[in-house]
Amino acid sequence: MSLESSNDPRPPAGQRWLVLDDPTVIRAVAHPIRLDLMELMGREGRLTTADAARELGISHGLASHHLRQLAKYGFVEPVEGKDNRERPWRLVFTSQRIQGTDADADLADAADVYERIAAERAVARFIDWQRRRGGWS
Repeated sequence: MSLESSNDPRPPAGQRWLVLDDPTVIRAVAHPIRLDLMELMGREGRLTTADAARELGISHGLASHHLRQLAKYGFVEPVEGKDNRERPWRLVFTSQRIQGTDADADLADAADVYERIAAERAVARFIDWQRRRGGWS
């Protein structure tokens, strides 16, 4: 796994690509709570463990565990807080891609599982939106 700029010689300012090329890392990120945390962090920009726990309806300890796992595999990093007590996290990347599936069957299998989970989550969010859209102005 590595962080690199896009193949485009002029990627948009501030864009950071995360290249996923390790099946263990892909399996680690495919966990539903970790995907929820990254999605939430993507919307909010930065997030404390307490904020994440409250938003996802999970315990502080569980949020902390999954944030540490995301940090271990290079998906998030701690950033400076407003004071010494606040310890927010942020995503390390703006975009990600999987590379090397043609040469590694284990990597291809992990990528398939990850992509299937991502697709199922996207469809579930779309169906939820369809149910709620009637109430929107």
